[in-house]
Amino acid sequence: MLYAKNSKNENVDWWFIYKLPKHSDKNDDAGYDYLYYDEFSKELKLSNNLLNKETNPLYYSLKKNINPKDPNCGYIIYNDEHLESRTGSSSKGHCKGVLIFNKKEDSAVLLSHSIPRFPDIHNFHIQEPQSLNGQSLICITLKDFKTANMLAAQMLQQQNPQILKESFLPSNINQSDALYDFYHQKIQESKIPSSIKFESSKGNQFQLIAKSKLWKKDFWIDLV
Repeated sequence: MLYAKNSKNENVDWWFIYKLPKHSDKNDDAGYDYLYYDEFSKELKLSNNLLNKETNPLYYSLKKNINPKDPNCGYIIYNDEHLESRTGSSSKGHCKGVLIFNKKEDSAVLLSHSIPRFPDIHNFHIQEPQSLNGQSLICITLKDFKTANMLAAQMLQQQNPQILKESFLPSNINQSDALYDFYHQKIQESKIPSSIKFESSKGNQFQLIAKSKLWKKDFWIDLV
């Protein structure tokens, strides 16, 4: 089963990370410190771990869930900047994340973040120059495969994500699944924005609000 992981490699329903900018606190701050919060936290707190090490929630959540040896484990990596360069497609949505799913096990995980050129499935560490700026990340253990399919459908209509070649689509994903179109980038942008509510594995409520470039109004002022 797929789960978001904490810094002890334990299953959690969801977590939030804010990566601090380089030199945000002291001159030797290399930009790998982060604030952490999950379902068990009492406050947003500075972690004792670093994002360039193998003992952090981001590393474990990707390393333990993205399994190239499992033919049933699918993962779609989307980022408006390619991993191998600083270039990207200006026609694609400014969105970054990873949607991991296993239809056979009826489980899925969503990682939504703001880090350019991330992740490389061979290296789940944040590297230079990704350490320079502050970044935000949220990882959610989704209720089921159906939820992953629903999120993929909204991304196709609103976010126009750029799918990276490191992604993998299992053979049991049908053409009727939105994830199939998501992987093959069969974009059908909507002129009307959308807001969908979905649940985590423990029933916590989340909401995803999105618009395409065809909606000519301001995202925050006119929609959120």
